[in-house]
Amino acid sequence: MVLCVKEGKSEISFAGYEVLCMTALALTPTKNSDNSGVKNTFSEGLFAWAWLTLQWNLMGRSQNVDDIMLEHCD
Repeated sequence: MVLCVKEGKSEISFAGYEVLCMTALALTPTKNSDNSGVKNTFSEGLFAWAWLTLQWNLMGRSQNVDDIMLEHCD
């Protein structure tokens, strides 16, 4: 079986978005293998979920947000 790697503007289904969000929300703190600290934290998972949600909504409204300029965000 040959797998084709896609990058860039490949589409993501809603089911794929749900899997990514549930994975982000399920992150729990784990220690590094050398006990040097915490590998994952709840705040990282929460940030990932919020970022994914924002990105999903921006992708769905790409025609509306493509003209946004930094000057408009005052």
